[in-house]
Amino acid sequence: MPHHLPESLYIRNRLTQTDDIEFRLTPAEKQRLLAQGTHDKAAPPPTAPDEAIQDPFQLLPWADQYLGWLTPRLLELDDAEAQVRTLATRLISSANHAPEATLAASLLLPYASYAQAHAVHVAVLIARLASRLSMTDKDSQTLVCAGLTMNVSMVELQDELNRQAAPLSTLQVNQLHLHPLAISAILREANIED
Repeated sequence: MPHHLPESLYIRNRLTQTDDIEFRLTPAEKQRLLAQGTHDKAAPPPTAPDEAIQDPFQLLPWADQYLGWLTPRLLELDDAEAQVRTLATRLISSANHAPEATLAASLLLPYASYAQAHAVHVAVLIARLASRLSMTDKDSQTLVCAGLTMNVSMVELQDELNRQAAPLSTLQVNQLHLHPLAISAILREANIED
């Protein structure tokens, strides 16, 4: 049964349907997202703690910063999937090496962005659950990557809503409705198909 985009100009101006269940960004939306970034394009990624260091109180702040660096660049990077997988692998390693400390670090450390912190927290919880359920390494990594990228299409909105006490505006409601389709389209545009 074909799935169709909801009848909304807001959504239709941002996504196109290329297959029964495949959605892509419109060229104008892709350009808007590429131009929207206020990040310093030349800024290098945050330096990762040495792989021998398994201290989650050092690793999780880096993961938060790295995700903050990576998220606005997903559409620009040729190796976006590899970068997400690298981050996932480090979080899985920490969660398996020091599970209690990793969970504690995710709850105790301060973060600059709610959206990034939320994604890292979810990724850590997924890593622990996948281990407890004896999932394969491949499935575990896929799920942790999904946790890290689940809200890429609404980072600014998540941070805004975290500070907002007022009811959602019509635009915010539209953004939330668009979110699942938008993130799949963004990941597809970044050549992430898993």
